[in-house]
Amino acid sequence: MMGARRLLEGEIAALAAHAAQARDLDALHAANAAMRDEVARGLTPLQGDEAFHLALARCSGNGVLVDTVRAYWDARSQ
Repeated sequence: MMGARRLLEGEIAALAAHAAQARDLDALHAANAAMRDEVARGLTPLQGDEAFHLALARCSGNGVLVDTVRAYWDARSQ
């Protein structure tokens, strides 16, 4: 799973950099804030990290990539 993530995450970020809309960026900033909050509370930022990666995939404008990222997170929790 991690190998697949490493392969795709850079490409997702590159697509997101070109296709992101303002509402997508708001979700990305909110997810980043959630991660910082989790860390400040002494937690591993699992929920914020998941939200960040899903928001980044949404920024790409590609629904298949969103589904793929969601599948990574689902596999991780099993």
